[in-house]
Parts: sequence; structure tokens; C-alpha cells
Amino acid sequence: MPRAGRRTFAAALLAAVAIGVVVQWPSLRAPFFDDDYVQLAWLSGLKPALLTARHTLDLYRFGDVAFFRPLTSALMVADFHLFGLNALGPHLHSLLWYVALLAVAALLFRRCLSIGGNLATLLFATSQAANVVVLWWCARHVLVSGVFGALAIWAHAGWRRGLPHAKRWMAPLALAVSLAAAEAGLQAIAYLLAFELCDGKRSRGARARTLLLLVAATAGYLILWRGLGYGVRNRMWGYVDPLAEPWSFVRTVIGERAASLRNVAAPGGVWSLLPLAAGVVLHRKRLGAIAWLLVGGLLSLPISLASPSGNVLVMPGLAASALVACVAGSALESARASAVAPARRAIEAALAAALLVAFGPLSAAGERSLVVSRVRHEQVHHQAILEARIPPSAESVALLQAPSDYQNGGVIVALYRPELRARSWRVLADEAPHTITRTGDRQLTLDGRRIDFESALDSPSLCLLVWREGVLEPMAPLALGESRTIDSMWQNRQRRRRD
Repeated sequence: MPRAGRRTFAAALLAAVAIGVVVQWPSLRAPFFDDDYVQLAWLSGLKPALLTARHTLDLYRFGDVAFFRPLTSALMVADFHLFGLNALGPHLHSLLWYVALLAVAALLFRRCLSIGGNLATLLFATSQAANVVVLWWCARHVLVSGVFGALAIWAHAGWRRGLPHAKRWMAPLALAVSLAAAEAGLQAIAYLLAFELCDGKRSRGARARTLLLLVAATAGYLILWRGLGYGVRNRMWGYVDPLAEPWSFVRTVIGERAASLRNVAAPGGVWSLLPLAAGVVLHRKRLGAIAWLLVGGLLSLPISLASPSGNVLVMPGLAASALVACVAGSALESARASAVAPARRAIEAALAAALLVAFGPLSAAGERSLVVSRVRHEQVHHQAILEARIPPSAESVALLQAPSDYQNGGVIVALYRPELRARSWRVLADEAPHTITRTGDRQLTLDGRRIDFESALDSPSLCLLVWREGVLEPMAPLALGESRTIDSMWQNRQRRRRD
């Protein structure tokens, strides 16, 4: 690469890293959340019932949901020994993996895109493909697998094109590490399959042999994966196995997963797809060079959409960024070409501007807003549990109303408030207003639904928590037959802010 080209590449990479760090920086203020606390509890020796790990490299085995992620588990173990219950260190560690992902993506785009490679790097940094993987310790597997998966694609493309520094062993090694980090490594295989399918420079026989090797490797991995007891059963947490339940998977994608996919495909709103569609039509001939990337992105989608969260879109995001960059770059070239008619140049300039605004600053702003919103939510959640006025005598705690993610409150109490005896914790209803009635010594009804307790409602070993001015406090005792209406959780918080 000429010196000027290297400088432009370095400048684009530095800009992409700067954008990515600015977007994800609020993550450093976040506490742990969700599955993180369960894994921390297991590493702390508390052995929570939800996590059924067999050893320290098996931290993603949750009952009917079990994933093979030994490398990511090892990194979490290292974090725990280095930083304990302080979330800042693990978040910084994840941020470094995100920066590494941007760097590898830049190398991949430089190698595989003849036009718009640097632009694709910038667009990948502004895309919403990363979602909240930096602030979610448990989701780091997406970044680790993505780094080595993208390296495998980069190495394979270089080797197939006969580049001097690309060796045959690089792609298989990177792919093996990616699969050790997470099942998302299968998405890298999808890109390699697409490369072989679309590579018209090699004979059909040579491509068929490579395809057979890739299929055999995938089958071997899946057989081993199943044999070790990994997989998804009973749709726990909304996970769907596309191989075991294909029709259920299709229904789930159409009904539940479309929103997360739309955030990546149309970050500026559905209208942003219009200039992209127009650009694809105008510059479809330019897309032939990246056809394999686009096919690979489509083939990788089932792995992303099998997850209920929108944080497994990193690998499809590579193809999306390449598509937008190629179209926008082609439009910019046409807009600057003197041989093109003035009216067409104006259209191309407007097209490029619309794409760059929608998939650039608008997308980055949306991603940062998502991160900030999630950080604030988790800060409130974490602080509410830490400030909950739980009596020292309480052995069982029940929240009368709270969002579903407060179910892990018992683990937070066990980790951060070990002086308390409370080890049983449950949420009885959502955060809306409710009416409760005491119907027995150990029984009450909540909006007509009967709830039984092991201890008497007046027992000091039982604590019923309600929101009062934004703080979780024990509920005043109810007389037999007495009813009480409790405000929503949000009304209580707003009252606390006004005060």
C-alpha cells in the first residue's frame, strides 16, 4: 500500500476508534447487571441455583440454556480475580476488545473492499451492531468471538487471493479461537462459505472441496456441542434453536426479533432504507465485488436472531457496513465525476449525504442514547437493591412490585450486603399499581391472585418490600381482611425526585 494510502487508513482507524470509544464511554459508569451477578455469585462460591456450571470454564450453563464459551469464561475468571466486584475493570477490559474489533474490521474492509473501505470502518464504528456488549460483562463473548471471527475471514480472503503474508493455517486457527469464545464463531464460517460460493476465480472442484471441509468442520463442532450437553431447550429466556425448531424460529423472527434487526439495518428510521435501496439500484454493478460479504451477512443472521437480545449483530453488521460504504462511496465518486450530467451528480450527492447522515451521526447518536439509557436503568436498579431497607432478621424477601430484572436482587444482596441473612428473594408482580388483601395468616391476594408464604406475614423472618418515595421499604402490616392499593414504582420515583 502506498504511504498516502497507509496514512488515510490509519486516520480512518483512529477516527473509528475515537467514535466507538465516545459512544461506549458511558458503559464505564455501569454496574454489573442481569446474568453478570449470577456468574459473580458462582465465582464467589455462593453457587446460585440458576447457574449449573460444571467448572470455571463453563459459566454459560443456565438450566435449559447452555453455551460452550470456555475462552470467554476464562477471561471472566481473570477479571474476577483482578477486580472482584468492581465493575469498572471488566468494562474497561470489554472496551479494549471492542477497540480490537474495530481494528480487525478495518483490516478486513481494507482487504476486501475496492471502494469505500475506510468509509466502511467509520460506519461500522457508528453502527448499532455492538448494542450494549461493552457494559454487559456476560455479553463480552460477542466481542471476543467477533475479533477472531473477523480475523478468520480476513486471513481466508488473503490466502485465497495469494497474498504473501496470508498463510493457510491462519484462518482455521482464528476460527477455532472464535468458536472457543462463543457460538457466534459459526457466523464466521457463514462468511467463509459465502466466499467459496461466490469465488468465480477457482475451479468448481476446488471450491467444492473447501465447502465440504467447512461443512464437515461445522457438523463436527455441532455434534461435539450437543454431545457435551450444550443447547437450548423449552425456549428458556426466549432463545430458539433454528435447527431444532425451524418453524418456531421463523415465527419468532417475524414477531419478536424484527426490532433489533431494524436498529442495524435502518438506524435513522425506515426512511433511511429508501436512499440505500435507490443506491443499490443505481450502483448494483459495483456490488458484485462484495457479493460474498453480503451473502455471508445473510447466512450469519440465523445465529443472531436465535438470541432474544439485540447484541449478537456484530458479524452481520460487517456486511451491512460494507454495503452502505460501497453504495455511498460509489455515489460520491459519481457526484465528483465531471463526465456525469449535472442533474445526476446532484442526485448522487444527495444520495450519499442521506446515507452518511443516517448511518453515521444519526446511528451513532442512537447507539449512545441506548447505552446511556441502559446505564441509567442499571444504576437505579443496583442502587435500589443496595439501599433497600431490609431488616437484619429477614430470611425471606418478597418485592410486591418490580420489573423482571429485579429477580436477581437476592444475588446482589448476597454479594454486596453479606451481613444480611436474606437468602430467599422473589418478585410478586410487575411495576404497575396493585391492590393487595390479606386473606390469611400466611396468605394474601394480589389483584385477586392468591400468594402463599412459608412464614406468617407478621413474622420478622419475612420482609415484604414496597416502593415508598423511590425507596424499597418494608410494608406496614395488614390486618386480616384489610386491603391496600400501592402506587406504581414509577410514581414513587417521580415523587422522590419532586421532593
